[in-house]
Amino acid sequence: MRTFHRPVLICICLGGVVQLAQSDAVPGGGVNYLGYSKNSPTPQSGGVDVSVDQKPTTGYTCTKMTIRVIDNMTGMTLDTYSVDNPGPTVAKSFTGLGGNRQIQVTVDATFQNGATFDPKRIMATTTTK
Repeated sequence: MRTFHRPVLICICLGGVVQLAQSDAVPGGGVNYLGYSKNSPTPQSGGVDVSVDQKPTTGYTCTKMTIRVIDNMTGMTLDTYSVDNPGPTVAKSFTGLGGNRQIQVTVDATFQNGATFDPKRIMATTTTK
């Protein structure tokens, strides 16, 4: 009996993790995509380079994107960059953050279709050089 329950429990747990990692489909189908560009975020001497890709599904528009750099130890926001009606890729170099500092890079984007909103958030952690 015990050998049967372990595989079932593992499958249930893994299924829950995979489901959390998947994007939610919007009404009418499709998925609004928000993700870091290849090799992003990239730590630099005293800073970080961030590049983010967004692609709205049919009928939606990305109306705003905000990139935040947060000190991982204190939780304080170190810098913010916002763009209204961003293009497919938004890139920003954050400087003056200090060397060997562990930071979180969060990106929030709002996708909109009329009165329907689909907010997205991605996060990454890195250490400046």
